Amino acid sequence: MLRPTLLWQALLKTWRLSRGKTLTRAGYEPTGGLDGAVATTAEQVHDRFTEGQSTATRRALLRGSVPAPPGVQGVPRVGLRETECRSR
Repeated sequence: MLRPTLLWQALLKTWRLSRGKTLTRAGYEPTGGLDGAVATTAEQVHDRFTEGQSTATRRALLRGSVPAPPGVQGVPRVGLRETECRSR
């Protein structure tokens, strides 16, 4: 199943690299496709983070990637205080 967010990222990058009002293969190929477009955007956003924001993001992503205990559906929720940046 294609996720709309992935498609949106690839289309946005393709649009920026295409000429005129037509999306082209020449504009799509340099984006790296769905995965490449998302990875590039994530890196661009992460590059603007402060050290505190980077640490908080890493902590939240790692916590969200921990498997749920047997019999529990979903992932543990991260409290708002846990995502606050300690240094700005």
